[in-house]
Amino acid sequence: NELHNSNPGTTRGERLYRTQGITGIRGEAEAGFPSVIHIGLPYLRKSRGDWNTRLINTLLHLMTIVEDSNVLGRHNRQILNTIQRQIKEVLNKGGSSDDRGMEILNQIDLNFIEQNISPGGSADLLAVTIFLYNIEVFIQKRPL
Repeated sequence: NELHNSNPGTTRGERLYRTQGITGIRGEAEAGFPSVIHIGLPYLRKSRGDWNTRLINTLLHLMTIVEDSNVLGRHNRQILNTIQRQIKEVLNKGGSSDDRGMEILNQIDLNFIEQNISPGGSADLLAVTIFLYNIEVFIQKRPL
């Protein structure tokens, strides 16, 4: 499998692009981080609750739409689609703000650990979301 072969100087992201046309985080950056601008930031701005809950739910929203190259690099499109369906179910149950949502999320987490699934691409986009959100908050509190 070309995607999993180790080739010094070629990243998993490069192999995904070459074999499947998946642009990953580079495509996000080149396009101006549309997942952050259209999903992450709007959700984080309107979310309520403690900071941790808000961040978990923002990550979950990103996971439902991101073509996560980390997941695709370790696994395949079918696994990514399954993850996205599972995360939508968690969000439909209230996300991390609800006991039932957390129960499902905890089970998903155990499955991720068992199967070595890491939504690292989505986590990277959450980091960008947090960075931009904090800049917005800083600017809004700063006197002109």
